[in-house]
Amino acid sequence: MQYRVDVSSQAAADLRNLFRYISDTLRAPENAYAQLARIRKQILGLAELPMRFRAYPKHFAGYPQVRIMPVDHFEVFYTVDTGQEKVTILRVIYGGRDIDRAFMP
Repeated sequence: MQYRVDVSSQAAADLRNLFRYISDTLRAPENAYAQLARIRKQILGLAELPMRFRAYPKHFAGYPQVRIMPVDHFEVFYTVDTGQEKVTILRVIYGGRDIDRAFMP
């Protein structure tokens, strides 16, 4: 069974910001392209077996269960709707960042 994978506007902004930081601030555009490609590949891989990654132990308002997928030094947060066979990417966050703060409204 293939799940549809949707990327939220916040996750898309996270990916753009990640790319800009690596490319412009760290002055490593090749690394930025490669990192983004690795993250996108893993995100698209959630179309098959999206439940294979652990549930995040904390609950965030508005989300019944958030799952977390590590990709290099980043964490991809997502939800799975089994009824609609849909995965929604919520955030892509640097692993060293305060995750609770990232989910604050």
